[in-house]
Amino acid sequence: MDDIEFIAFDLETTGLSPDFNRIVEVGAVRFRADGMKLDRMDQLVDPRCTIPTDVTQIHGITDKMARGQPPIEDVLPEFVKFLGHSETILLAHNASFDVGFLSAAFSRCNADLPEHPVIDTLALSRRTLPRLRNHRLETVARHLRIADSTEHRALGDALVVMSAFLKLLAQNPTISTAADLFNLVSPIYFEPMISGPVTVPTRFQPLVQAIEIGRSISIVYAGGTKSQRKRSITPLSLTEVRGSVYLIAHCHIDDMEKHFRLDRILEFDGE
Repeated sequence: MDDIEFIAFDLETTGLSPDFNRIVEVGAVRFRADGMKLDRMDQLVDPRCTIPTDVTQIHGITDKMARGQPPIEDVLPEFVKFLGHSETILLAHNASFDVGFLSAAFSRCNADLPEHPVIDTLALSRRTLPRLRNHRLETVARHLRIADSTEHRALGDALVVMSAFLKLLAQNPTISTAADLFNLVSPIYFEPMISGPVTVPTRFQPLVQAIEIGRSISIVYAGGTKSQRKRSITPLSLTEVRGSVYLIAHCHIDDMEKHFRLDRILEFDGE
């Protein structure tokens, strides 16, 4: 383990769904098993959409803080560069959440996915501390006397993940190689988030054509704060979530990306 470099990372987002929500902050720290910190990354991201108030109350990131920061397509190459060679082992707490958001972001940007293995420190905690009442990062941190609470900011939480991993590693003295670690906790990997074919009623075929040629259109939508007002949008993609088809588009009224449920689009150009 002394020859391995680790990277603990964490994301802050606009919500819980990688289909509709976006990354607003990336934090990561590179370190060795002896606890030596080698490098860190701390970057806000402009999600090009509104951060809901209830989400801001959790991580403290406001629209004003995020607006004007680099977009995700500029941040991802820097993140990949920070990750370095694929033998580096990545760590995240409840890793499927962070890996899911990053996989979706890489897929939307048509970028190659990292090949690094990711160890979920939540799973490692469950194996190591089976009697803990729950395995949220705050609970694990308090139990291991790392911190009384977590910051809910990306770099701060990444540092807590690093400390938690080192403490949990110390409680598993039989782990001396990467193979030992992978036998205890199976790594997960980034996978392309490719939506299957979306079946669109004939009436909405002009939207498909607008996506293909990048043409802006006007729609009237039943929903949101501007319900049934005509608005100009640039359609970007279609996705199906839990049986409903959504149009992802850049809304020119609010200058941000939004999603519109197809069956709530009352009118649009080309009908």
